[in-house]
Amino acid sequence: MHEIKPTVVNKQHVIYEYECDLCDVSYIGYTLRHLHQRLADHTKQSSSIGKHFICVTSCVTMHMLLWNMLILSEFSDSVSFCI
Repeated sequence: MHEIKPTVVNKQHVIYEYECDLCDVSYIGYTLRHLHQRLADHTKQSSSIGKHFICVTSCVTMHMLLWNMLILSEFSDSVSFCI
């Protein structure tokens, strides 16, 4: 049976990098939750990525974040992730 891989936003236990395509800013983060949940946090003004986007473009959307997001590493569970 062929395993169906989740889309990027449904991945959990990942280290990710965000690079702004308008300047040289980059951000490396990690999450144990689904990536879409963490990205939703980044759309808020209290997030460092959110603050950056609001300064540069006056708004931030999930699409903007996904476009410039790269998964650096994935782990099968939270125990492996923490080691």
